[in-house]
Amino acid sequence: MVKVRYLGDNLALLTPREGERLDEIIALNKQWFESVFESIEPWSDALVAGHKITWVRCYGLPISQWNKDYFSKVIGEVATLVNIDKAIEAWENLEYARLQVRLLKSCCARLAKGMMINDHVYNICIKEEQPNFFEGKCKCTYNHYATSDNVTSSE
Repeated sequence: MVKVRYLGDNLALLTPREGERLDEIIALNKQWFESVFESIEPWSDALVAGHKITWVRCYGLPISQWNKDYFSKVIGEVATLVNIDKAIEAWENLEYARLQVRLLKSCCARLAKGMMINDHVYNICIKEEQPNFFEGKCKCTYNHYATSDNVTSSE
């Protein structure tokens, strides 16, 4: 009945189907809306999220310390831990820890630091993942000029 779109932080945009009124839908389902949403306000330009949810890669942390507490400590300077990738929890990928974090929208998570763990200094690197707009293909070899109309010289 209502489309919900995440805006960042704890904000969502609710829109009804065409021809329906959101205030009427809310009135008819008041108890449900109150149980799901902290508050519902009409949209205004003042409602802007200050944070974003993004994925980061954490390199250099010893595998013996791969747990929620250590991940939170490592990224604590730049972000707040939201989630840990399922492949990391299942120990399927050991090259880096992939973590979902919450950070300021104006920031890019990029951090390198030394961290003392059990009397040993580890070089930890945190880097925000960038969206891949090329459908899983490597950006460095993607042919930006290829089209279905390409013609070879023999044609």
